[in-house]
Amino acid sequence: MGKVYYISKNVGLGMLVLTVCGLATIIALSVAYDKEKSKNQGNVGDGASDSTSTTTPSTTPDTPKEPWDHYRLPDSLIPVSYNVTLWPRLKPNAEGLYIFTGRSTVIFKCVKETDLIIIHSRKLNFTTFFGHHAKLSSQGEAPVPTILNSWLVKKTEFLVIQLGSRLSAGVSYSLHTEFLGELADDLEGFYRSEYVEDGVKKVVATSQMQATYARKSFPCFDEPAMKAVFSVTIIHSRDTVALSNGKEKGSLDKQNHFSFFFQCKWKVECGKANDCFIQSLVVTNKKHLVQVIEWFGNLVTLRWWNDLWLNEGFASYVEYLGVDYAEPTWNIKDHIILYDVQKVFAVDALAFSHPLSRGEEEVNEPAQISEMFNTISYSKVCSSCNFTQHFMQVDSQKLSMYSTLSPTFADNIARFEALLILNSHRKLSVSGSSLGENALLILEGDVQAALRLKSNRRAVSIINRAQIIDDAFNLARAKIISTTLALRTTKYLSKERDYIPWESALRNLNYYILMFDRNEVYGVLQAYLKKQIQPLFEHFKTITSNWTRVPTGHTDQYNQINAIGIACRAGVEGCRELIKSWYREWMKNPSRNPIHPNLKSTVYCYAIAFGGVAEWDFAWNMFKNATLASEASRLRSALACSKIPWLLNRYLEYTLDPTKIRKQDAPSTIQNIARNVVGMPLAWNFVNARWSYIFQQYGKGSFSFSNLVSGITQRFSTEYELQELKRFKEENLSVGFGSATIALEQAIEKTTANIKWVTENKAEVQRWFAQEST
Repeated sequence: MGKVYYISKNVGLGMLVLTVCGLATIIALSVAYDKEKSKNQGNVGDGASDSTSTTTPSTTPDTPKEPWDHYRLPDSLIPVSYNVTLWPRLKPNAEGLYIFTGRSTVIFKCVKETDLIIIHSRKLNFTTFFGHHAKLSSQGEAPVPTILNSWLVKKTEFLVIQLGSRLSAGVSYSLHTEFLGELADDLEGFYRSEYVEDGVKKVVATSQMQATYARKSFPCFDEPAMKAVFSVTIIHSRDTVALSNGKEKGSLDKQNHFSFFFQCKWKVECGKANDCFIQSLVVTNKKHLVQVIEWFGNLVTLRWWNDLWLNEGFASYVEYLGVDYAEPTWNIKDHIILYDVQKVFAVDALAFSHPLSRGEEEVNEPAQISEMFNTISYSKVCSSCNFTQHFMQVDSQKLSMYSTLSPTFADNIARFEALLILNSHRKLSVSGSSLGENALLILEGDVQAALRLKSNRRAVSIINRAQIIDDAFNLARAKIISTTLALRTTKYLSKERDYIPWESALRNLNYYILMFDRNEVYGVLQAYLKKQIQPLFEHFKTITSNWTRVPTGHTDQYNQINAIGIACRAGVEGCRELIKSWYREWMKNPSRNPIHPNLKSTVYCYAIAFGGVAEWDFAWNMFKNATLASEASRLRSALACSKIPWLLNRYLEYTLDPTKIRKQDAPSTIQNIARNVVGMPLAWNFVNARWSYIFQQYGKGSFSFSNLVSGITQRFSTEYELQELKRFKEENLSVGFGSATIALEQAIEKTTANIKWVTENKAEVQRWFAQEST
């Protein structure tokens, strides 16, 4: 039996007291430690001053308590005008950095009394004045408060100025800052771009201010509702030129510098090189450049980025009106069906879509703002405007629908939503397309009408033929009709000669190619495509006199590209030889390119796909020496068409080297490689292994970054690929996904749907293609 120990009552009470005291001490120390830790975490800074070290007041990171903890600016100040001077250095300094210096004076009006000035700033190093980041003065007789403290907040990208007394409501003040920033190659704000001319590297200072990058160029109230008048001076050397999309006020030649002035009411943005030159013979470039349009934001401005559609959606629609007015023979408005209506239907059907107007609280961080620049904001409004115009019979030149917009933002929203609701009930309920009263629509009870295309296609208009095909495939995806019934709407294509129906069919059949080009179904699918496309290929061979002339019709020029591209893909006799002969002729004499500009993208791609190392290396050399941005872009895309894995892997590695592939072109180059059935797994492995680096370079705010995720995963249709995608998400949660967050969720959703669709339809589709391809 074990020993038993006894203690006195007094000793027991003493031990109990000691235990309680010990616990109290531990708790007190934990609280003190936690407070000290929170205090240290609150000291954040973003930039260095030249003479002071400032401390940020303590805040709780997770729960915003102070005004500078919120992403939105307070409503106490509104800007009136900016006077900004920027001086980019186009040669590196002693540390090897490209920099710019600047000074800015912003006049703002106080509308509510406040002792804080909060203004956006990111990655700017400030010159200090008496230990502070800025100088404050009054525009009138009102007294100027003294500056007590100033600091930078990295998370919310603010410069905060604490005043000794309140600013007076109704009084205007000016805030002066001087700063230095890096002219980096990060595609944000005032940044550096490089190109090679005659073997010499040239450096350009250019800008991308939308959506949240102006703050990286100079301190500003960087929100869309904070409109102001800008007067900007660019200092540059005599051997360079300053260009702007604003009105030039004058120039000053002073010693070794010119000063260039301009004034505008919107953020300055230099267009990309492809938008600066027009190739009169290239049908795709010509349409795109005519569609380049000025900002709508200067006329009607959104209050916050959750309503981005108010600018971008209307602008997308008016692009078509402008082109239609300038080139009525192009029938450009018919293309809305292809490029906007059908496109947005596919995206908006996903669970991870979003309404036109999201809650303001859902769009706060820069990455969330960049996510709003998507198909919904552009194409959904463009499509809806098209519906509304047909419904209201609006004169496209008068555009009375837009002219009735009120200066009050809330009124605009209410009026436009009322139009959409009214229009949706009267038109969208039948087909989701802007077809006329006599249109042939696919309804659940009248789907057989679509089959009349096979025997009497001319009885149905071009737009209706395109929409019948698209509606049929969408109804099949919704399981309202069978997949084979949707496929039957394509049987008449061997008799079709118009572009829009063909393009509609190919876009829908492309899903079948993506799902089946890695298994046995692709053989019979390819045979079916060959049967349908061969008559169109022969048609264009005839009307172009054996490929020696250009089709006269605008849409015929588009369809010629389809005819050659699909014919080569499907193995139509004569197509491969045609492509290779053109490309060989060019290789023999690089200074004389025999390939018509309309056909360059298609010919380059298939010549490299059919060829080997010699064809790839030739295109690479021509790409490096290209002097036109449009030609370089075509070659860069075509280089991704190779079927040789090691060449594609080498090309992927090139995207990490900005001396080979420009930084702004790297994401689209990876995406181009992923479109290639051989390149898709290589691109996925490449991105998966380097996600942290890729995200840091492109993912925090780039509009196109989401396309990288959706492009690489578009073929995913197996359980293994779904698990890979989920694993990728879990492993990179700490890194983040930035503007690709929604795209990743959509990729998982699409992959899940693809698995289900392939399981349910593979056998039936294979039988149908086998039967119809004989």
